[in-house]
Amino acid sequence: IAAKGQLLRGSTPPAARLSLDAKIDKPAALAPWIAAADRVPMPIELKSAIAASGDTVRADPLTLSAAGQALAGRATWRSGEPWRLDASLKAGTIDLASVLPKRAAGGSGSAASGGASGPLFGDDKLPIGDLPSAIAKVDLRIDQLRLPDLPPLSNLTANIDLQPGVLLVKPLAFGVAGGSLKGGVAIRPGAVPKLELQTNASGLSAEVLARAAGSSHVGGGRVQLDAALTMAGNTPRALAASANGDLLLSVKDMTLAEGALPIGSNLLPRLLQIVQPERGGAKVTTVECAVARLPLKNGVATVDRSIAAETSDLSFSASGRIDLRDQTLELAIRPGAREAAHCLAGHL
Repeated sequence: IAAKGQLLRGSTPPAARLSLDAKIDKPAALAPWIAAADRVPMPIELKSAIAASGDTVRADPLTLSAAGQALAGRATWRSGEPWRLDASLKAGTIDLASVLPKRAAGGSGSAASGGASGPLFGDDKLPIGDLPSAIAKVDLRIDQLRLPDLPPLSNLTANIDLQPGVLLVKPLAFGVAGGSLKGGVAIRPGAVPKLELQTNASGLSAEVLARAAGSSHVGGGRVQLDAALTMAGNTPRALAASANGDLLLSVKDMTLAEGALPIGSNLLPRLLQIVQPERGGAKVTTVECAVARLPLKNGVATVDRSIAAETSDLSFSASGRIDLRDQTLELAIRPGAREAAHCLAGHL
């Protein structure tokens, strides 16, 4: 830590004005305050003009960086029980793809081979069980955010509100894959953390999303996603197994090649393979529209023709059960000739 400035001993309360330059390069230094300190990208650097008086410290301007990824703005911290932080931060480009681990290669099977894939939801513990005993309000703006295995996010805006017992990120909005997403997240820590998610995504490019997932066999396509879910647990598997709420996913005007995506995590290619077993490896299917509406209760979705699709040749619907607890599905598929009616209107 390097500091230069004035300690105003004669003022009441005592005050200081300092130019501060600080750096942390060992996770152990953060361990008393952050439970998952070993996951924080290093080094962390802070540069600011500090004005302190009594129980209040104001940093303006402020630059905070982790592993070379910098945010700039201003912040005010007030001591007490609980302590309080108010901040406004922005950045041009944050590249977390260079510092966070990517998805392991070869973790799923091939649709072409029909091999078994790994679990869709893993057991890695998420850092949502504990939150600081504090009050914090942070206004965040990032022009471009790069994450592992995802297309870049643009014009990200988020209002982060931490209160005792709950972390709210709402509203949350950004552009991705040529479309936009708006929504919010609430995390309630505890022995079994609870998570509430609401999102509306529209106009997303299916081709761009598939390319980010490692597939080059999807062409065009626009994706819409609406979700309102509540979950509990501290691993992806536990969250999925406890999900309650509604999820609606639809795709329009997409081309799909044989063996385009892994079967384990992509239902539509597998269903097309079942209803069109003699397509041939070189044929490309034009999916004019597809929809999956999943009403979830304790991780189980009972499907009554609410999974359906229309291609240039035929239409089909599916009924049955999708169980996120053991990550299995049982569906009865009803193929038929393509109808001239509005795309899937009867299934929504």
